[in-house]
Amino acid sequence: MRIPSATTGWELEAWQFLPSDVSSKPPVVVMAHGTGLTKASSLRPHAEVFAAQGYGVLVFDYRRFGGSDGTPRNMLIINERHEDYSTVINYARSCELFDPKRVVAWGTSFSGGHVITIAGKDHELAAVIAQCPFTDGIASGFHLSKLPIVRTTPIAIYDLVRSLLPWYKPTYIKAAAQPGHLGYLAEPGFYDGMYRITPNPQDFPNQLQASEFMKLPFYRPVRAASRIQCPILVTIAKADNIVPPGAVLKVARRAPLGESVQFEGTHFDCYQGGASFEAGLRAQIEFLQRVLSPPIDHHEII
Repeated sequence: MRIPSATTGWELEAWQFLPSDVSSKPPVVVMAHGTGLTKASSLRPHAEVFAAQGYGVLVFDYRRFGGSDGTPRNMLIINERHEDYSTVINYARSCELFDPKRVVAWGTSFSGGHVITIAGKDHELAAVIAQCPFTDGIASGFHLSKLPIVRTTPIAIYDLVRSLLPWYKPTYIKAAAQPGHLGYLAEPGFYDGMYRITPNPQDFPNQLQASEFMKLPFYRPVRAASRIQCPILVTIAKADNIVPPGAVLKVARRAPLGESVQFEGTHFDCYQGGASFEAGLRAQIEFLQRVLSPPIDHHEII
């Protein structure tokens, strides 16, 4: 399906998943992926489980990514991503299939930070789920290996300066690199993890414009946590070497209705095939069953 975006003429591509019974207008979960990934990178298994439990689901690609419109391609623009989330959330509220009072924002990794930020402003959300979320650019900078950051910064500055020119064409770097190499993230396991959760490598071009790298330290979704008025669940991988677990926990502690659950494993274990996939999804569904009113009847959880 196609949803008009905030940019005239550009549409967002989304997958819609419906439960077997939509007669009573089910809640709906709005989902998108993290850093340089699209909905094709292992979001379908999550969506199918949510739908099987009685929830509607909308999984979308940001502008410039995947099946959505927009050029230049593969441009990570944080504010644009926030707009896209809000666009799909508002679409869900206006769709006659879903209960407009029970819209849930769901994010993972970098998009986990997006839903935290959005929930600090959108006080009509019914609930938020942030799976292993990016919450604090400063904390992440201290948590990550320094050599890739040093190597990437000069190119990012160069691209940032060029972006001010009217004839700008982005300079791309890898979204995921092998340890020690140039890229947005080059932590051990990150490159392999990104491709493991992307069944078709063509769905992951593995490139982002360099300039946005310079803005990451200033992106701090944790600052919005205290303004979130709905229940929020953050899931934490105890051995996460991509996002610092302590920074994630701060969101749950600062949000008035914040909850957290921790699992064994690393950043990518929360996806299908990972050690915490089933336990993580079970916790998310149990959370929704508790906080959404009225609750829905659900089947045996995986």
